[in-house]
Amino acid sequence: MKVESLHPFGVCMQGLSCADLMGLPVDFMEKALIQQGLVLIDNIQLTAQEIKLFCERFSALEPTDLKKSEDEVDGVLRVTSATKNGEPLGIFGHASGLGWHANRPSSRDRKSIVCTYSSEGCDGTETWWASTQLVLQGLKEEERDHLRKIKAHFGYKPGTYTEENYKPHKNSEAWPLITERQGREILYFPFNQIIEYQSDLADAHFEPLIAKLQDQVTSESFVYRHKWSGHQL
Repeated sequence: MKVESLHPFGVCMQGLSCADLMGLPVDFMEKALIQQGLVLIDNIQLTAQEIKLFCERFSALEPTDLKKSEDEVDGVLRVTSATKNGEPLGIFGHASGLGWHANRPSSRDRKSIVCTYSSEGCDGTETWWASTQLVLQGLKEEERDHLRKIKAHFGYKPGTYTEENYKPHKNSEAWPLITERQGREILYFPFNQIIEYQSDLADAHFEPLIAKLQDQVTSESFVYRHKWSGHQL
């Protein structure tokens, strides 16, 4: 197995077969995800059933009520090849890319790991990941202290990830922007899906800080842009 760093964060693993992937210890993969934020496995042939088996090594898959096509495996959604009247629908009905988002952002039941696999016809398409961890590390201690006092309600518009007409998820709750996971602080900030904030901070502190966060989260310094080719996980 060959391992290379991605920029500005993440790691790429090459030379793995399906059997190799299934043989990697779960704690090794979990540590890689926690430390790197993103793990790319290049040039690996997988079926939908094999993707499901791999993901189930970490946890049960998140249930979905989205309509599945006949060839889909339960728990694994095909999101880019659906057509209507001969025209591609795109991801969840979109004809173009989605904006910055997190899946089910306010739900207590959400799964925090997303697994995406490129099959045929994905060459040249792009996905961008933002490292909120790098953003958090670059903030001043006073700014981090202010963020610890802010919570937010996030939401969604059924069938889309647009910025309008959001409603809370079932089992929704206000989430702190800074929480502690795996023994370290993390920043959770899917800003396009914020319905409202809960904060006692004065506007003079709150508004500039939120504006700075949004600017930095989408900055080239903290974003990994991936151009897909076939058979990448």
